Amino acid sequence: MVGFATWSEADGVVDLEDLFVDPGWRRRGIATRLVDRIAQALRERGVRRLEVTANPHALGFYRAAGFVDCGVADTVFGAAPRMALAIR
Repeated sequence: MVGFATWSEADGVVDLEDLFVDPGWRRRGIATRLVDRIAQALRERGVRRLEVTANPHALGFYRAAGFVDCGVADTVFGAAPRMALAIR
């Protein structure tokens, strides 16, 4: 296994919880494929939006994957960007 992704749902909001790719396998499109697969599974369930509390170091990836800024979340590490992906 070189990567994984998980999601959760609470109060009608679906969140990308975990997205990890082994450092030796990064920059090969694996994270993009993981997000695409989650979007496909959610689409089949009728979900139209996937949100994430983004690590500031990963903003470029999330934007390239189609996520847009939608707010700020308070975390134990301080404020973090909230982003959303429209699922079509």
